[in-house]
Formats: sequence, C-alpha cells, structure tokens
Amino acid sequence: MALNKEITESEGATAISILLLNNDLHLAYIGDSEAILINKDAQEAIELCPELDLAGQNLQEVNRVRQAGGIVLRVGETERVQGELEITRSFGATKYKPYVVTQPHLGHFDIREGNFLVMASDGLWKVIKKAEVHKLVVKYKDNPENEIAEKLYEEAIRKNATDNITIVVINLEKRRKMKEKEDLGVPPAPTSKYTKQNNKAFLF
Repeated sequence: MALNKEITESEGATAISILLLNNDLHLAYIGDSEAILINKDAQEAIELCPELDLAGQNLQEVNRVRQAGGIVLRVGETERVQGELEITRSFGATKYKPYVVTQPHLGHFDIREGNFLVMASDGLWKVIKKAEVHKLVVKYKDNPENEIAEKLYEEAIRKNATDNITIVVINLEKRRKMKEKEDLGVPPAPTSKYTKQNNKAFLF
C-alpha cells in the first residue's frame, strides 16, 4: 500500500521513558507528554517534566527554533512551528527538521516519598488538571493500576477530550512490597478502549 509522503513527513510522536532503580527514577521525555509523582498523603503532585516542548510556553525552545532558521507563528490562539506544529521536539515530523529535534530532556528524581507515578499524553492534561489527577488516583489507590488509568480516561472523556489519550499508572508502593517479597510478577496488561462518542480518544 502506497503511503502519502506529505502525511508521513508531517506525522510525529512524543514519548516518556523511565528507568526505575530502587528509589531512583531516571526519566527521558520529548514533546508534550508529562509525568507526575503522587504521594497519597500530600496535597499536590510533583511535576516531573518541567520543560514542555510547546512553542507557546517555552521561550528557550522558541529561541532554539529561530536560531535554526525556523519561525514560530500564532495561529488562532496557539503558537506553532512554521505555523503548523505546536510542539518543538518530536520523533518523526521530518518535514519540520532541523527546527523540530529529537533530543530528549533528561531528569533524575528520588521517589522514595512517592506512591504512584502517572505518565500520560497531552490528551489527558488538556482537560484534567494535575490536582484532579492526584485526587482521582488517591481515591482509587486500592484498585489495580490499569483500572486507575481507566478512571482517569473516563474522566477525560466526561470532560469532552478530543485528543489521543495514552495513560500509564504505576503503583510504586505495591512494587516496593513485591520486591521485598521477591515477587516480581508481570503487572497487569494495559487496557484499551474505543468510544463511538469520541473515536479519537484511546487508553493503551
């Protein structure tokens, strides 16, 4: 099957990658996906991705794009690279290189005070504030991880989410206990969902 070259050159993806070593979290991220650390006894979540690659929010990224010869234009209410792409770092999106790059941001965090780790694409964060995510995760803290992710997904759909949604929830407390017992079983498989009301919204 022939692929449309224009479409394949403009398509891209964001990502978050983590490596957990005991209480050390090593994080690499690119684009506008975000991760937060949740302590069930705290009032607020800890943001783990402070440098979002959005042309309208990160002046340092805007300057980098312009220094590479690109432009950032306002289209409606959104700043976009070359007047088209909202993010400044992405996999793929070869049409926008060298302005849009694939180099990730790196982070290292001590997570011994954390109970849950939530990673999600911007489809979730556009409609649910991090404080709300914190509240929902704590409310369903005794549920399996994939069920907590589904609760977040359902809340996003209830709030009329229109973007792709990918959510991963990791129960750090449960995994610490598993390690203490040397019970390193395979966690539940992620679930997926399709809704007729919004065929662009998914949970993987």
